[in-house]
Amino acid sequence: MFICIKRLSSFGGRWQSRFNGQMAQPPASTSLYPLNLIPTAFQRIAQMSTQREDSIPHELRTAAEPRQNRRHPVHLSHVEQINPSIRLLRFNISPESNNNQQPFSFLPGQWLDVHIPSIDQAGGFTITSTPADAKALPIPTSSALEDPTPDSQGRAPYVELAVQNSPKNPSAAWLWKPQEEIIGKELSIRVGGSFVWPGASDARNAVFIAGGVGINPLISMLSHINNNEPGTKAPDTIRILYTSRLPRHETIQDGLDQILFLPRLRQMIRAQKTSHRLRITLDLFLTNT
Repeated sequence: MFICIKRLSSFGGRWQSRFNGQMAQPPASTSLYPLNLIPTAFQRIAQMSTQREDSIPHELRTAAEPRQNRRHPVHLSHVEQINPSIRLLRFNISPESNNNQQPFSFLPGQWLDVHIPSIDQAGGFTITSTPADAKALPIPTSSALEDPTPDSQGRAPYVELAVQNSPKNPSAAWLWKPQEEIIGKELSIRVGGSFVWPGASDARNAVFIAGGVGINPLISMLSHINNNEPGTKAPDTIRILYTSRLPRHETIQDGLDQILFLPRLRQMIRAQKTSHRLRITLDLFLTNT
């Protein structure tokens, strides 16, 4: 059996047909290509994805999608600048959200309604962390504290989002305010979406296709599979086709380090190469704008 998972995103205009620059040496199990080498079918899918829906409010655009009933309080705890146009944000889940009849939970690939008190309409952002991250990391027993680690005090449950700088999107614009203005602020979130990893699938091979921030739901799925969570069926072979613009930087390698989730994907490949549990390959296609 074969399964193909696709999530593409617009680059705000025509996709470039050529990458001008010297190719960096790819890491193991990774291939880099200029965009003009992408198979024709993939190019057609990508071109269709350039029709933007920013003008339609998130909740209206996703009205037919399944949603959980409960909104959960969270606090913005960490902001990381991945590149000039994308931020990684971590929201700690309030303890009361996991101490009731409807604890916070989600499936890899789902998104959040993000309710910001000062904004009337909720923003919609895909979760990039895993369901395991939304569970508290237990405090080790005394016998396990002989060699303390940074996690010795446990870890608060959290959910992660990668947000693109979009000044015309009120929620994204708020999340792109200076860090000192938004760190620690309380928001509320609600889980929704039907584009999820099919955990009950018996597929032996899977292809994940993403363009730009379209990698967001796929990184949650891939991280979940990589973590080998109980009850998760994983294919034997995974191939990732990922298209991204190359962030402008002094060197190609520095630019590659700023591609959204590329370091995380490389780490997965290295981990699986060591464990021999999965065979993961990554084909990275680059544009220059």
